[in-house]
Amino acid sequence: MSDVNFSSVYHVHDICDREQISIEKFLKACKKLGYDKIVFCEHCPWPIDSTFYDRKVSLKQLSTFKKEIIAKAAKMKIQVVVGAEIENVRLNNSFFRDVVNNPVFDFAILGQHFYFSNVVTENKTVPWTQFVSENEKVYNNFKKYKNKLTYKLMKVYARDLERAFKLDIYSWFAHPDIWTESYPYPDKKALWLTKKIIALAEKYQVPLGFNVARCSEHSWDGSCCPSKFFWLQVAKHPNIKVLLESDAHRIKELNPLMFRKAYQIACKWGLKHNIVVEVPLKYFHRTFYRTLNRSDLKQVAEFETEFKQYGYQPEQITKMFNDQNYRIIGAYNQEQLIGYAIISVSDAIDILKIFVVKKFRNRNVGTNLLTYITEEYPNKKILVEVNVKNLVAINFYLKNKFRKLNIRKQYYGEDDAQVMERGKGLTLRVFDK
Repeated sequence: MSDVNFSSVYHVHDICDREQISIEKFLKACKKLGYDKIVFCEHCPWPIDSTFYDRKVSLKQLSTFKKEIIAKAAKMKIQVVVGAEIENVRLNNSFFRDVVNNPVFDFAILGQHFYFSNVVTENKTVPWTQFVSENEKVYNNFKKYKNKLTYKLMKVYARDLERAFKLDIYSWFAHPDIWTESYPYPDKKALWLTKKIIALAEKYQVPLGFNVARCSEHSWDGSCCPSKFFWLQVAKHPNIKVLLESDAHRIKELNPLMFRKAYQIACKWGLKHNIVVEVPLKYFHRTFYRTLNRSDLKQVAEFETEFKQYGYQPEQITKMFNDQNYRIIGAYNQEQLIGYAIISVSDAIDILKIFVVKKFRNRNVGTNLLTYITEEYPNKKILVEVNVKNLVAINFYLKNKFRKLNIRKQYYGEDDAQVMERGKGLTLRVFDK
């Protein structure tokens, strides 16, 4: 234990507002506890109505809080980072993109407390931790319905998670075992959902958060979050990073003794080689999308060499960058350019190129670049030419609501081009089935 340094605390909520104390008092308490870095993860504003989701904090409030606490923390040599804890509801992708790109937030984490289904809730939004008590039919007949209805909800939950992971914007997945609070049964269904979460974490390289605050609750016995059953399965995958996250809503939950207790429990469950207690800030940002920076033009030119005679020359790329009739949209992962889209803008949008670095293919980066374009220009039709032999690209566009228009003979040397069109007014969602 002596070699573990708990000088940073992750996933802290706005304790100042909740306990009605000054920022100075809060920072002094953190300094006294030995922390030199505080990573806030506040529930971000949610643009839909919900009976249960009443923890909204406005962006204006968060902006004011961030400026004040960073300035005061700097005087005490404490580093402060502010992120958003997001419920990945089925909204237009622009909402999530805008949250991640908003200067109020330095990063985003996934905190999936809710399921979104009409299985037993008539399209209402219900917390995982409350669905048993809020639904009288299930509550009164839980033994009868738990295997039938709860498994349906598990599948909905897994589907929502997959959509969230595909966005590739979350720095870690907070309390990934919170669903065990309403299904604390170590059976085949629980194992199925556990393995689904593990597979997503491995595929998208997203760390999982081990909840420190809940380890201190008197009623906690390992049967629910943090779930012994869940984490024993994670321990079989040493390549998955497990972050000890506080999830503190009160000052007493920042006690380093709680972190040591959680660390001991996690090690007992075989997670010693998974655990990380420090995350470099550069790893907080995952994939986000924005207009290309001039400094990235050289990198685009290097990528274009992969297209040989069909690639753009450096001077062509610079000319398009400076021309208002063209746009180059970049996809960035940990501040590195991993893909881009080149488009011309007139009465219609013409997609000239969508490129994704090989390592990041099949991770929805291309779809998200396309989504960015459709949301930026919702009232314009979109055109693209694809080599008729490039069936992968043709199927990609067909999947994303394009239709075949006509053939351009010998557009690519001896090869023909398939012209494809997407009508105006159609907005892509990464969540579409």
